[in-house]
Amino acid sequence: MDLSPKHRAEALLLKAARAYGIPASKEDVQHALSDASFVDWANLHLASDHLLTGDELALYTALDKSGQVDRLADLHDLGEVQAVNEDDIRAAIEELNRSTATISKQTETLKQQRDALARLVKKRDEAESQRRDLEEARLNKTKHALKKLVFEVDGEAQSLEYRVADLEQIAKDSRSNLKKTVDTVFQSDDKLLSSLQKLGWELDQQDPEEEKTIEKLRETCMRLIKTTVETLRTRLDRIYLEAILAAERSGDVKAATQEDVKALEEELESLYSEILPVAQMSAEQQHLEPALKSTNAQSGQSIHRSAVAVSYVNECLDYLVERITLLTDRVETLKSHNAAASSIIATAKAEVSASLSPEKKKSIRAAMPASPIRNPSPIRMRANTDGARRGNNNRRRSSGILDEPAIEALLRDLALSLPDAEEASIQDQVSALNKAFTERSGKTTDVVRNAQDSFETSVTSRLDDARLAIQLLRDSVLAESPFGEIKMVDPEFEGSIDVLSQEVDKVKEKLDGVVAKKALAKSVKKDEFVQRWAS
Repeated sequence: MDLSPKHRAEALLLKAARAYGIPASKEDVQHALSDASFVDWANLHLASDHLLTGDELALYTALDKSGQVDRLADLHDLGEVQAVNEDDIRAAIEELNRSTATISKQTETLKQQRDALARLVKKRDEAESQRRDLEEARLNKTKHALKKLVFEVDGEAQSLEYRVADLEQIAKDSRSNLKKTVDTVFQSDDKLLSSLQKLGWELDQQDPEEEKTIEKLRETCMRLIKTTVETLRTRLDRIYLEAILAAERSGDVKAATQEDVKALEEELESLYSEILPVAQMSAEQQHLEPALKSTNAQSGQSIHRSAVAVSYVNECLDYLVERITLLTDRVETLKSHNAAASSIIATAKAEVSASLSPEKKKSIRAAMPASPIRNPSPIRMRANTDGARRGNNNRRRSSGILDEPAIEALLRDLALSLPDAEEASIQDQVSALNKAFTERSGKTTDVVRNAQDSFETSVTSRLDDARLAIQLLRDSVLAESPFGEIKMVDPEFEGSIDVLSQEVDKVKEKLDGVVAKKALAKSVKKDEFVQRWAS
């Protein structure tokens, strides 16, 4: 249920009176709340941190009497000073108490850890002496097993050396055999290509007798056409002349005009121009085309022979391509086998050189020339081949397993160095490890502490900024209240307003003086009015 403004103000006033020890009865409070403006003021401004306690009021009064309030206000910007109440002080005291209790618990825990560590060190020393005896016995056993293993490895390495020499000789022989085989195949292919080339040249050449016959036939047809044209023209001329003579003999000749003569001549000329193509077509159809058909029929057998020859050439070329492809595949396979053998040989040589003892190496070098098959191959693999790279990787991996123990690899990864096992005892090495562990643990602790401090500093600064922003916002909100003293958030604006207020006060004082002087000054009309009505 919502309370009315008057009841809410009454509850706030009674609560504040009880909190700050103000003797006020409920009737006095209700009597004071009869003023509506007081009710509004209580509802708007009364809160837990708006009133001063008795101690705070006494302290402020003492500072005000001694003049320290203004001095402190000038020393600090009140807008940036964070407000501190009893709840914050009480929370800080509780936090300090909790921190003190935590430190006490940690101190007790550290004492217990120190005692446990002392007991652990004592037990560790006892176990270390037992472990040292056990390690010495195990070391002697390991040395004996290592000698046996080295002897077996030397024997296997010697056998591997002989196998490597055999592989090198086989690779050398395979290269020479490959060269001979390829040369033989290429020579036979060259012979076959030469014969095919000769056959092609024969196919490109045409039959000279056939060409002569066709040429002679065309010349004969041309002469026939020419003779036919001349014969026809002569026949036309004869017919024309006979017609003219017959007309003259009959006596029925009429006089022809010049136009008739010209038209007749044009008709004859058109007949003369059509004689040549007609005669040419007739001669070709009657004589040239049948002759060419018979000639082509006679040359059909030669064309069939040419087709058979072309088919033979095509099959020969297909055979050569298949043979070259097969030879290429075999050569690539042989090269890959040789590359793999070279890689294996390089890896085997590296392993043998890393595994053999000096005495075994000398004996092998002395025994190698006795075998004519096991001469070293003069051919070397390129450094950038995949086989060489795989050989190098295998050499590093295999030799690393034999040369570097696991404890040394672990120390190298951790960037730790221990005293030499021949010059220092196991206790010295354990002490060095303990020292390194202590140093790195201290560094880790320092890093964690610094990170925690930087985090706390950053969080504290952010919280202070947030509190200051909240206080500035609260002051600005309270400054807009009609019941409180108005203050600007910006100190410069506040100073400007103070200066303006002083200037306004000075103007008011001058104005009051002018009004007073004006009131005391004599007025002529006033004197005349008084004298007139006073008589």
